[in-house]
Amino acid sequence: KAEAEAKAKAEAAAKAKAEAEAKAKAEAEAAAKAKAEAEAKAKADAAAKAKSELAELKKALMQKVTRQWIRPPDATQGLKCTVRVRLLPDGTVTDVEVIASSGDEIFDNSAVSAVNKASPLPVPKDKELFAREFRPLTFVFNPR
Repeated sequence: KAEAEAKAKAEAAAKAKAEAEAKAKAEAEAAAKAKAEAEAKAKADAAAKAKSELAELKKALMQKVTRQWIRPPDATQGLKCTVRVRLLPDGTVTDVEVIASSGDEIFDNSAVSAVNKASPLPVPKDKELFAREFRPLTFVFNPR
C-alpha cells in the first residue's frame, strides 16, 4: 500500500511538473508571438511613415523645380521631355541629362535649366533612402 501511495505521489508530481512546463512553454510562445507582432507593427508603421515622408519630399522637390521652370512661350501641349538627374547626398545637382527628348531643343534646354537652377534639391537625411529613391532621379516635363 505504501508503495502504491509513493507511486501515485510520484506520478502526481510528474504530472504537475509536466503541466507547469507546458504552461511555461505556452506562456513563452505567447510572449514571443506578441513580441513578433509588435515588431511587425512597428516595422509596418515605420514603412508607412517613410513612404509618407518620401511622398512629401518628392512633392516639395517637384514644386521647387517647377518654380524654376520657364516654359518656352511656343511650347505646345504634346511636348514631353524626360531628364535624369544625378545628385550629391546634400541635394546638389551634379548632372542633368535628357533621356527622352521632346524633339524641341529649346523646350528640352528649359527643363535642364530648371533642374540646375533649383539645386540644391530637397533630399532625405536617411542615406539608404536617398540611395534607393534619389539615385538617379527622373523628371518628366510637359506644358500643362
